[in-house]
Amino acid sequence: ELPEERELTANFSSMSLRKVPEDLTPITTTLDLSYNLLSQLQHSDFRSLSKLKVLILCHNRIQQLDLK
Repeated sequence: ELPEERELTANFSSMSLRKVPEDLTPITTTLDLSYNLLSQLQHSDFRSLSKLKVLILCHNRIQQLDLK
């Protein structure tokens, strides 16, 4: 089992993603989704990421946010 304070970075930069990957580990603390083709984000995309501290979304095509 990993220590609770452990930091985990998931780097999905420059992968031509059109949506947030679904199988992210809940202990992810940094998520890099920069330089992709994301056009919308929903609260459910990040619901399981309770440890997330840093979210990098620059250089995407985001037009819609549904973070309720």
